[in-house]
Amino acid sequence: MPDVVEANAKKKLEASPESHEAGSKGDQPSPLRRQVDSLMCGDERAQAHAATVSGDKRAAKQIDFAPLDSHRQLQSGEKEIFRDDGSRVIADKVVGKDGIEVERVLRVEKRNGSISEYSYDKDDPTKLTSYKDTINTCYGKTIVSNSVREDDSGTFKYTDSEGRQEKHLDTHIEDGHVKYRADDLGSRIMDKLLGPSWLTVDALSEAKEHFVEVAGKRLFNKNPEALERLVDKLIHHFQEPGKTGIKPMSDDKLAAFFASVVKPLETDRAHRKNGAHALSDREIEKATEQMLKTVFNPELYNNQGQIGSCYMNSIRYLAEKTQLNRIGQVFASMYTNGSVKGHRFDADDLRPLYGQDYYNHAMNTAFVKMAGVFNKLQGDYRGTTTPEAETAYKKLFGKEFPVFSLGQGIRQRDLDDAIAKFGGAACITLGGAHAQVVHKNAKGQYVLENWWNGYGGNEGVLSRNQLHFI
Repeated sequence: MPDVVEANAKKKLEASPESHEAGSKGDQPSPLRRQVDSLMCGDERAQAHAATVSGDKRAAKQIDFAPLDSHRQLQSGEKEIFRDDGSRVIADKVVGKDGIEVERVLRVEKRNGSISEYSYDKDDPTKLTSYKDTINTCYGKTIVSNSVREDDSGTFKYTDSEGRQEKHLDTHIEDGHVKYRADDLGSRIMDKLLGPSWLTVDALSEAKEHFVEVAGKRLFNKNPEALERLVDKLIHHFQEPGKTGIKPMSDDKLAAFFASVVKPLETDRAHRKNGAHALSDREIEKATEQMLKTVFNPELYNNQGQIGSCYMNSIRYLAEKTQLNRIGQVFASMYTNGSVKGHRFDADDLRPLYGQDYYNHAMNTAFVKMAGVFNKLQGDYRGTTTPEAETAYKKLFGKEFPVFSLGQGIRQRDLDDAIAKFGGAACITLGGAHAQVVHKNAKGQYVLENWWNGYGGNEGVLSRNQLHFI
C-alpha cells in the first residue's frame, strides 16, 4: 500500500485496487502513471539545466596552481620514510613552543604521482599554516589545490584549479595524511548526531584499491575485475553528473564511502553485534552487492516492495545522490554493530522482507527508526507523513528538504535548487496519497520516479506544462 499523507486520500486510493499495481514496463502506462497524468497535462519538452560548479574562479586564478615536481632531493636535517602504501615521506625534527622535539611531515610523494607539501608557522614550527596538493585522481584528472589556515581552530580555506572553494574544519596531519571535517551545514549537524565524519585528502585511490582488494575476493562471483569496473563507473557517475543538475561529489567523500562500506566485509561474524551477528557472511556479501547496485542506479534498484514506504524510499534516493559518505557510514554501522545512534537492528531489520532486498529494507528501517514512526518496517506500516519524513532525513543527514505538490504550481527555480542540493525533489502525488521524486536525467529532462513493488523504472519524462511551472 502506498504511503498515506492525508487520510481522505488514503480512502480514495484504497477504493481503487488497480492503483496499487506496478504496471507494465512496455508501451502501456502503469495505473499509477495514469492517475498522475490525470493531475497534469501537456507534452512540452523540459529544458536542460547545466550542472554548476561552486566557487569563484576569478579568485582561484590568483593562486599558484602550478603542479609540484614529482621528486625532491633531501635537504639538510631532513630524512625520507617509505610507507607500506609505496609513498615517500620527507620529514624533519623541530622543537615546538613547548620545548618538545617532534617529527614534522614536510612532503608526501605517492606512487600514483600525487604530491602534498606542507608549510608551517615561523614562530610555532609545529603549527601547519598551509599545504598544497597535486592530485592525480583515479579517474584521469590532475587537480592542484591550495589550503590556507584561517584561524587557530584548524579552519582552512581550500581552493583548487577547477574553481572549487570550501572550508575545512579541524584540519590536522595524522600519520602523514591531512584530515578534516566538512563545513557544510548538513555535515556539521550530522557530526553532532552521528559523531564526526573525518575526510582524508587524496584518499580515493587508496580507498578504492583497498575496497576492490577485499571485496573482489567475495562479491559478484569473486570477480575483482568486474567489481573494479563497477567501482570506476560509480566514481565517474558521481564525478561527472552531466546535466542532472547535481554538484559533483568530492573525491574525499567518495573515499569515505568506500572506507566505510568495506568494514562489514572485514568484520568476522564473531565480532559483529546485535542483528548483524545473526547474519551469515554470505548475507553480508549480498547486502553489500545490493547496496552498490542501488547507489549506482537507484532509479532502477530503489524498491519499496509491498511496504507503504514510498516517502522513505524517496528521501533515501535524495541521500544516495548527495550524501553518499553518510549512506556508507549508516550502512557500515548497521551491518557491523547492528545499531545506528542508539537504535538497534535485529536480524529481520537487516534481511529482505515484503519484496525489499537486504539493503532497501535495512536502509528504509533506519529512516523509520530515526523518524520514531515504527520500530520495525513491515507490511502493516501505515505510511509516513511529511513531518515524519523531514524528521528522519534531518536526523540522518542534517538537512531539511523542500516538498512539492506535483501539478499544483511549482517555481522552476525552486525545483532546480532542490535537485541541485538533494539530487532530486520530493513530490506529493495522487492528491496527497503518494510520495515520489522528480529528478533530471542525463539529457537534463525532468523525470518522475516510482518505487512501488519493484517497479524498477521511471514513470516518464515530465513537460513544463505537466509540472505546472509558475
